[in-house]
Order: sequence, then C-alpha cells, then structure tokens
Amino acid sequence: MQVCHHLRNFRSIILPKGLKTIGESIFYGCNSLNCICIPKDCISKYEVLLPGYEDKLVEYDGDGNLSEEVTAEDLANAWTDEYGVKYSKDKKRLLKVPKELRDYSIIEGTIVICNNVFTNLFDRLNYYVKGLKKGDKGIVTITMPKSVKLIGKDAFAYCPYLTSIYIPIGTKEKYEKMLSNYKDKLFERDENEILSTEVTDEDLVNAWTDEYGVKYSADRKRLLKALSHRFSTHVVSPITDYSILEGTEIICNGAFYHYQKIKGHYNWAFPAIDSTLKTVSIPSTVIELGDKVFEDCKELTSIKIPQNVKVIGTRAFAGCEKLTSIYISNAEINFRGSFVYEYGRKCNTIDSLFWGCTNLKAIFIPKGTLTKIENQLPSYKNQLIEICYEGHNWHLNDIRLFYKEEIEAVKTATVGASQYGASVCFTMKSGELKYIPLSNHSSLTIGDTLDLKTAKLITLSREGDDDIYRVLE
Repeated sequence: MQVCHHLRNFRSIILPKGLKTIGESIFYGCNSLNCICIPKDCISKYEVLLPGYEDKLVEYDGDGNLSEEVTAEDLANAWTDEYGVKYSKDKKRLLKVPKELRDYSIIEGTIVICNNVFTNLFDRLNYYVKGLKKGDKGIVTITMPKSVKLIGKDAFAYCPYLTSIYIPIGTKEKYEKMLSNYKDKLFERDENEILSTEVTDEDLVNAWTDEYGVKYSADRKRLLKALSHRFSTHVVSPITDYSILEGTEIICNGAFYHYQKIKGHYNWAFPAIDSTLKTVSIPSTVIELGDKVFEDCKELTSIKIPQNVKVIGTRAFAGCEKLTSIYISNAEINFRGSFVYEYGRKCNTIDSLFWGCTNLKAIFIPKGTLTKIENQLPSYKNQLIEICYEGHNWHLNDIRLFYKEEIEAVKTATVGASQYGASVCFTMKSGELKYIPLSNHSSLTIGDTLDLKTAKLITLSREGDDDIYRVLE
C-alpha cells in the first residue's frame, strides 16, 4: 500500500481508533511528516503498526484538532497564561502571542505552533515600507519544549530581533527540519536549566553581591551586573582587573556596560559612565555572553573566550577602543544578530559585535574554522587568524601586551635568525641577549625592529611540557 508515498509536504495525519493493519512503508518519502495523531490509550498498538515512527506519535482526545489555522472560535475558547499568550483549551496548540513579548518559554505539551503566531501583519507592513524605528522591538528569545511536532506557516515571520531559539538537547535534527530558515538561531540547552541573559528587577533584588559590587543571581550561575563605583555603596574603587566567579554560566546583557539613566530612562547619547575595566578572566563554565556585555569598556585590551562559550551576543565588544586582540576557542561558536532595517537602511547587527574597536588587530580562531567564522563576521575577515598549533596539541594559554617593567628592561628588540627560525632578539640593558620566536602569523622579516608597546606575547601550553612563547607584532 503506497497511498502516502513521496508526499513531500505531507506534515500530519489523524488515524482512527479501529485501524488494525497499516501497509509497509506507507509513509516512505514523506520527509515533512512530523505528527501522527492517534486515539488516546492506543500508543502500544500503533508502535507495533508503525515501527520507526514512534517519535512522531501523538495521542489525542475528541476530534484530535491539531490544525495550524487559528479560528475566531479557537481564540474565544482559548486558555491564556500569565504573559497573555493564548493556547487551545487542551494546551496543545499555541494560538497567539502579544506583540510586546520579548523572551518566552513555550509550555511543555504544546504540539502545534500555529500560523503567524509571532508576527503581526500591520507591523510587517511598517517594517517593509518605513523600516524599523529606534526603540521598536519584537520577540528576542524563544525556548521550545520537546513536545512540538508542527510549526505553522510564517510562525516567525517579521521577527527582526529574534536572536536565539533554545531547544532541548537531542532535538536539533527535528527542529532543523521544521525551522530550516532559522538553523543559525537554534541552540541546544538542557530543558531543565534554561538561563536567561535578560536581567529583571526581581533578579537584582534577590542578587548576591561580591566584594567588588558585582551582582550574581542567587545560585551564582548568572553574572547580572557589575555596578559603577560612582553609584554603588558596595564598590569602593573602580574595577580594573576582574576574575568572574567560577561556576558562572551566563554573563547577562550589558553586564559590564554602564550607561547613564536619566528620569528612569537610559540615555544612549552619553558614553559609558565607568569604563575602567582593563582585564577580565572568564571561567571555563561560561556558555553564553549576552548582548552588550563589554560595550564601551574602553580600557579593555585583550580577552580570551573559553572553549565552552557557544554564543556571543550583539554588540558584545562595541566601543572597546583599546581592544587589540581576542581569542575564541570554540569551533562551533555562534554570534547573535540578523539583518534588520533601521531608518530604511539595511544593517547587519552581527557587524556591530566589534563596532568602534578601531585598534582590533587579531581575532584568533581555531584551525579549520576560517570559512565558517568569516561567513558570520564578513566585516572582520582581515583580522581573523587561525591558530595552527592545535595539531601538535599546543593550545593558546594567554595573549598579552608586554609589561611596563619588561619594556623598560630592553635596550633593543630586532628580528633575527635563530635555531627556531625568525625570532626577536632582545638586547637587555644588562647586556644579556634573549630570543623569542615570532608567531607564524607575524609579518616582520629579518632586520625589522619590534615595537614593544604594541607587540603581544603569546603563551602556548601542552600537557606534560613547559610553556613556550611567541611574539606577534
């Protein structure tokens, strides 16, 4: 029996209770089929009749209405949650969300996300005709449950600010089929531990504050805000060097960004109040950097992003005027952002990641990731440098400028030949000679002089061996 063979747009079907046999390979080639509705208490029977389709079986009551179309009757009989989101009476269909919603977790048990749920036709018209206005917003993050089987037409149309769709671990293949146009926004997360990058007033009221005045969530898993020393009773002096608490998983939006607040509103026209942060150590437990986390940290010179960080938010380093280098260790890193229209002009918000970083010279990335990251950061392709030491089990431990006392101890620093190849020969004021090999990415040649005020010392580590050093101008 081949009734349903190769119906490529065939997405769901309702099967009756009295069915006794089903032909072999009846759904062969139905690549879009995600939902097979079966009568309640018949799960065991249909698992036998449809081997290989167990993950698509959904039990229903009554008429098994799992339509993606929303009717006036649906809305009249809807169940509404505390956020104003409307579901069908049985809570299996997501019908409508309010336009002011920013971050939302769809309830477990939802099977269908109906057509145009997160869009608004009037707003969409304004979007294409007038462009976005400053201050306009829409849905930013969505958390999906395991239970979703069907996503309706244009469910996420006109969502220019949508940055992340969080899905349960192990469901990426399923959601990539249903959301093929949003693959770059899908991020797997433990469904029992979804941590938001947004900070609420309640978060700050219940926060734990360290000795530097930095606020964390009560469970210490989210860094909420590093308060300006000018307006905090907890901070006695500006923060210049800071190590983020071990165990922190999320650095929230604007954590180190200090804007002025006038009459209850953020005044974006003025620069950051406090930008004294020079160095920051991010622990290996961090998995996400929110939007604007280090924006306008004008004294920040270099930063290392640990292996477990999977997402970096929009404008994370915008305005970091002295930032010269950043090291990214995760080959699967994703940068939040999208193409949006502002004042009728098309803008790529990913490009704003390093906006204003006029001294950025190097973005170190893992070997083999150049094409992938270049596609995400096309405006910074000239700064991308693949670290090619991993093949010998060497990994980047540190990148830093030379310390003041190191510079003062050197008489001259000239590139010459050594047993390690092209190296910098440091003639010390004491008369001693020291050699450090040049980085593979250096453009200096024999006879060139190294400017120690801008050069960087790279430390490479390997288990069981002493650290080795390289110089990058």
